[in-house]
Amino acid sequence: MHIIIQPITPDDINELAAVFADAYRPENTGEHWTIDTARQVVDYWFNRAPDDMKILARDENGHIVGAFMADIKPWWNGPRMIDGEFFVQTEYQKYGVGTALMRELVTRAIENHGTEEFETITFNPASSHPLKWYKKLGFDNNPVLTVINGKTREILERL
Repeated sequence: MHIIIQPITPDDINELAAVFADAYRPENTGEHWTIDTARQVVDYWFNRAPDDMKILARDENGHIVGAFMADIKPWWNGPRMIDGEFFVQTEYQKYGVGTALMRELVTRAIENHGTEEFETITFNPASSHPLKWYKKLGFDNNPVLTVINGKTREILERL
């Protein structure tokens, strides 16, 4: 499969939203994305990520099949690649699209921003894709940090 990696432009947002909604569909993630909610998150990352840190993959027919957008955050030990959205259309997963996107964006993070680390969040359990894939690449659980979340109304009531 021939994949072309290129920068994301504003004209790509609608097609990216459809690919995002497909990649994160309930049977893949348990989440319930619509094209509208997917567009909101794609817009968010398009506006947040540095220009060189937002890329997409197209197949040989020019269709968008995946994307990766991430931020660069100053940290005590140097710039760090963080968070982001990384998604590949379901039918293109496990064909090297994600690997090509990851290779390109991590290379840009190192060469353009001097990053030494990439910190992100992914799905559990440890035996499933994509966490198993991330671990194969050298990612590991951070012994100091834990991802937490809470319901805002409940938090406010408890304060």
